[in-house]
Amino acid sequence: MMCEEHNPLYQQPTKLDTHGSGDEPDTIQINGQNGDTILSLEEAQAAVGDRYRIQKLAGKGGMGQVFVAEDIRLERPVAIKFIDGPITDDRRRLLLQEARSMAGLRHPSICPVHEAMIESSKPFIVMGWIDGVPLDESWRDMALDDRLSLLERIVEAVNNIHSAGLTHLDIKPTNILVDRNGTPVLVDFGLASSQEDSHHRSSGGTPGFAAPEQFDHARPTGPASDVHALGVLLYLAMTDEIPWKAESARDLIVRCREEEPRLPEELSPGTPWPLQKIALSAIEHDPTLRYADAQLLLQDIGRYKRGETVSARPSMLMDRFHEQVRRRQEETEAWSRQGLVTHREAELLDRVYDRMQRPESHWIVDSRRLTISQVLLYLGGWLIVLAMTIGAGFSWDALESVSWLRYAIPTFTAACVLTLGIVLLRLGHPRIALGYLFTACLLVPVVTGLFLVERSILNDRESQSQFLTLVLDIPPILTNLQLLLCGISLTVAACIGRQFLHTSAFSPLAVIGIAITAMSAWASMGWMEESHGSWALFGTWVIVIGAAFLFVGIPLNRRQHTREKTRSPHSTQIYDAWSLLTGGSLLCVIGLFLTAWNSPSMYLPGLLPSPEPNPYKSNVLVISNQARAAAFIINGLLLLALSWGLTCVRTTACNRLAELLRWIIPAHIIGGLIELALATWSLADLKEYVSTSSWFWLGAATLVSLVFAIASVHRQWRPFLVSGLLGVATTYTIMMSRLRMEFRSMPERFDAIAIGTVIVLAIIGIGIMLISPRIRSRQPRMVQLGDTQQNSPDERA
Repeated sequence: MMCEEHNPLYQQPTKLDTHGSGDEPDTIQINGQNGDTILSLEEAQAAVGDRYRIQKLAGKGGMGQVFVAEDIRLERPVAIKFIDGPITDDRRRLLLQEARSMAGLRHPSICPVHEAMIESSKPFIVMGWIDGVPLDESWRDMALDDRLSLLERIVEAVNNIHSAGLTHLDIKPTNILVDRNGTPVLVDFGLASSQEDSHHRSSGGTPGFAAPEQFDHARPTGPASDVHALGVLLYLAMTDEIPWKAESARDLIVRCREEEPRLPEELSPGTPWPLQKIALSAIEHDPTLRYADAQLLLQDIGRYKRGETVSARPSMLMDRFHEQVRRRQEETEAWSRQGLVTHREAELLDRVYDRMQRPESHWIVDSRRLTISQVLLYLGGWLIVLAMTIGAGFSWDALESVSWLRYAIPTFTAACVLTLGIVLLRLGHPRIALGYLFTACLLVPVVTGLFLVERSILNDRESQSQFLTLVLDIPPILTNLQLLLCGISLTVAACIGRQFLHTSAFSPLAVIGIAITAMSAWASMGWMEESHGSWALFGTWVIVIGAAFLFVGIPLNRRQHTREKTRSPHSTQIYDAWSLLTGGSLLCVIGLFLTAWNSPSMYLPGLLPSPEPNPYKSNVLVISNQARAAAFIINGLLLLALSWGLTCVRTTACNRLAELLRWIIPAHIIGGLIELALATWSLADLKEYVSTSSWFWLGAATLVSLVFAIASVHRQWRPFLVSGLLGVATTYTIMMSRLRMEFRSMPERFDAIAIGTVIVLAIIGIGIMLISPRIRSRQPRMVQLGDTQQNSPDERA
C-alpha cells in the first residue's frame, strides 16, 4: 500500500464556508463546526463493533475523522468516516438518504460506499480504501491527450453521481486517486449532498476549485457547482496551474468570483482552442452559463476528441468577440464614408460580421460542413429516397402479384430511418440524427402517395386534368387530390422536424410542401386545363402563393434581424425567414413567367394584341411574340420593384435575395426589347415589307444595356454591369446578322459596313478608355485622416 501521505483522506485541505469569521482564512469554520473532539482509536473501535478492526487515523476530512480499518468478515481494507457535529433528526434523515444514494453508485471511478451506520450515537460511513496517488501527481509526466483521458473518466463518474441526484461539491486533485492500474477514483464524499438539499444551502469547499456560489448562502448549489471544479481540473491539465492565484484563501474566493482567468494558451502555448473553450465555459462565474451538469461537459469533450465543433461559448470570449465585431462594423461604416472601401464591399463585410455573430448550435455547424462523414450521410439518405421513388416506379409492375409490398417496403424503410433518427437524437448525436430524420421527412410524402395509389384512394382521373401530366408530361401516377395529400404530409412532417430538432433545415421542405399543396389544390378545383388561359391563371395563383410567402417572410426577417442585435451571446434562434423569402421570390418569378408566356395581354388589356385562333389547329390560340416581349419587359420592371422593396428592408437576407434578383431583371428587360425587334423582323419578313421599328427596338435594347452597365456604378451592382455588357454584345451580334441578311445581294457593301463598324467600335472603345482616368481625376474622393484631408489611395497611386 502507498504511504498515507499520498491519500487525500490523510491530508487536511482548507475547506471554507461563510458561516465563520476571523482574520485568517485557516480559522474559518468548516460547515459551521469547529473544534470537534477527535476520537481515539479505542473510541472508534468501540463505535464500529467487531465487524471492523480500526488500524490507524488517516486524517480529518470535510465532515469528520477518517480511519483506516480492516473488514474482518470480507478481509478487505476500508476507510471509515465518522460524522462530526450534532446529529438532529433532519440531518440524520438527509445523511441516510445521501448514504443510500452513494451506496447505489456503480462506477469504477467512484469510491464505493459499503455501509452507513447513521442511527449510531457516533454515526459513520464505511467506504472502500483506494491505494493510489493524487491525480496531479499521476499525470505529471503525461501528454495532454493522456491527461484528458483520465479526466474524461472522472467526468463520467461525476455524471453518474449527478444521475443519482447527488453533487460531490469537493472535486479536486487530492480527492481523485489514480490506482496502480491507472484508474482514477473519486473519493471523499465529505461535502456530498442531494441536489434537492443543495438548492437550499451553500456547502463550502476548497478555494480555487469550489464554485463561487458554494461560499454564498444566498445562492444555491447544484451539478453546475461540480462542473466548475471539473473545469478547473481541465484548466490544470492544460496549464499545470489553476485559473486563479492569491496570497490567502479569502482573496482566492474573491478572485474566483470577480476576475476573469487568463487564457490557457497564455500559460501553455499551443493549447487546443476547443479545449480552452470547454474549460472557460465550465468555470463561468454565473452557474447558468456553465454546462448544466457533467453529462453536457462529457458530451463536449467527446465532440473535441471526434474533431467536431464543441458547444462551448464562454462569455469571456463571446463578450470580447462581440465587442471587437461591433468596433469592426463601426470602422467599416467609416471606411465606406471615407471611400476606403466601396459601398458593395462595405455591405459584404457587414454581411459577414452579421453572420459571424449569429450563434448556432454546434451540431448545426457540423451538419453544414462537407466532411466525408457528412457527405456520406447525405449520400446514403439520398440513395434511400431514390430507391423508394424512382426505383419503386420501375419495379411497380414486378410487384403486381404482391401489390401490398409496393407501399409496405417504403413504409418499413421510413419507419426504420425515423426510429434510428430518434434513437440517435436521444443518445446525444443530433448531427447524425438530422440526416436520418431529414431522410424520413422526404419519405413521408412518398409513403403517402404510394399508399393512396395502391389502395385506389382519391383515384378519380377522368373528371379533371391531372397536374403532373400537364407539368411533367408523364402518365398521371398521382391524381390532383392524391398530390394534395402528399403536399400536406410533407408540410406536416417538415414542421414536426423543425420543432423537434429546433433547426431551420426543415424549413425549405415546409415551403416546398406548402407550394405543392397550394398548386395541387388549384388543380383539384378543376381549373387546370391544357390551354394558355388556364396556365396564365395558374401563373397568377403561383404569384399569389409567392406573395403570401413574402408577406410572412419579410416581417419575420425583420424580427429576427432585430433579435440578432439585442440577443444574448449564448442564445440561438431558428432562421425560417430565408426559406420563406427565397421560396416566395422564386414562385413570383415562375408565376410571372407563366403569365407573360401564356397570356401577355393580361398585363395591358386593349394595348397588347390578344391571342388569335390558329388556322391550322382548332381550339389552339396563337400568341404574338411582340405581346410576350412586352410582357417580359413589364415583368422585369415588376421584379426591379421587388428588388428595390427587399433592399429597403435593410436586412442581410433581403439584401442577398435582392442581389439574386438583379441577375434576372436585366435579362427580362433587355431580352424583351431584343425579342420585340426579332418578332417585328419575323412579321416583316413574313409579309414582305421593310420594318424600321425593329431597328428602334434593337437600338432601345442597346441603350438600355448601356444604362444598366453605367447604373451599376452607384451601388456597385455587378449583375447590372455583366448583364449590360452581355446585352451590348448580343445586340451587336444581332445587328450584324440582320445587316448580312439584308445585304446578301450586295456582299461588298456588307463587307464595308462590317469593317467600318469594327473601326468605329475600336475607336470608341479606345476613346472611352483614354478619357476614363480624366473623368476620375475630375471627381477625386477625399478621405478624412485625422485633421487633414488627403486624396484616396487610388488617386495617390
